[in-house]
Amino acid sequence: MTVDVRILDRSYKLACEPSEEEQLQKAVSLLEQKLQDMRRSMPRLESERVAVLTALSLAQEVLSLNKDLQEQTHCQRLIKQMINDAEKSLAQLG
Repeated sequence: MTVDVRILDRSYKLACEPSEEEQLQKAVSLLEQKLQDMRRSMPRLESERVAVLTALSLAQEVLSLNKDLQEQTHCQRLIKQMINDAEKSLAQLG
C-alpha cells in the first residue's frame, strides 16, 4: 500500500505494509517534530541543513540507545550466571 505523508512541508508517497502503517505514521510524526524543533532553534538555516542536523541528532540517539541496550544485555547475562552459580553451590550443599 502507499501512504501519503508530509515532512518539512513536502509531500511524500511511501510504500509500506498495512500492518506497518501506524508505526510509519508515528515515525513521520517524530521526525516532523524533531525537524520543527531544529528549525525553531535555527530559523535561518536552510531546510537541507535542518534535515542533516536532525538526522545526525537522531543517529546519536540511536547509538546511545544501542549502547544502553548492550550494557543491559551484558548485565542480564552476568545476573543469570550468578544465579546459576548460586544454584550449583546450593545443590552441592544439599
